[in-house]
Amino acid sequence: MTEARQKRTHLVVGDGITAAAFVEACHVGPGDELVVLGPNVDDLGCGVAYARDEAETPWRYAYLLNSPADDIDQDFAQWIEDNWRTIAARMDGRKPDWVSAA
Repeated sequence: MTEARQKRTHLVVGDGITAAAFVEACHVGPGDELVVLGPNVDDLGCGVAYARDEAETPWRYAYLLNSPADDIDQDFAQWIEDNWRTIAARMDGRKPDWVSAA
């Protein structure tokens, strides 16, 4: 006979990019409860696609291909072509998966 799994409550305090990344990565099992607290919880992670993070931030490149058109440098097309293999390798397995979406 298998022991019953104890249900857990996951509490996320905040509603920005870090909260969205945690919610996406945490394992919520059957019967578990996920509670997100924040003033903009209805827009959890709003602005994630346009995040501007420091160079050492692990998800920095996950959003590279989803920027407002007026924010893209004129040399971007050549830069992306020159760096595509490195970018694709760094983004492999990340979510959201913008490379596959494109």
